[in-house]
Amino acid sequence: MDQDASLKEALISVMSNVQRAWNEGRYDDLRGFWDAGDAHPIYLAEEAEEVLADWPAIEAYWQATDKWNEWIEVQYSDFVMKRIGDTDAMLTFKLRFDVQLNDRPHPIGGSNRTNVFFRQVGEEWKIHTWIEAPLAAITYMRKLYELDARANGPERARPQAS
Repeated sequence: MDQDASLKEALISVMSNVQRAWNEGRYDDLRGFWDAGDAHPIYLAEEAEEVLADWPAIEAYWQATDKWNEWIEVQYSDFVMKRIGDTDAMLTFKLRFDVQLNDRPHPIGGSNRTNVFFRQVGEEWKIHTWIEAPLAAITYMRKLYELDARANGPERARPQAS
């Protein structure tokens, strides 16, 4: 296995553990996947208006997540890795989430593109920046309309172009 394939495998392994922690509601475990020595971590959650740029803000977000919902399930897929240097790398992937919020009668769900930046700390790869990037509203709404459309359109024939 080449060096980049090995690195990608290692980063995906970290993300598998992060996914498991989210899905099992082990929010207190999440910091263990991050570079705790980084004085300026960055977390940009899709639903947060502000960038979370220090440990108190990030940990408050994780703790609040536990209070907002009955359950959450995340799935990460379609990983693309970019080595940035000897000790830094980025993993881009699709993040699918489904969540039952405490104040809503039905679960909600959605998808984001996500960029996670890692640095090597000793022998481990640790997260230092997490950015969720949802589609632009116009693109997202078009996709919702496409999901709601009849697959084959109306029963009548379409006019032929002349």
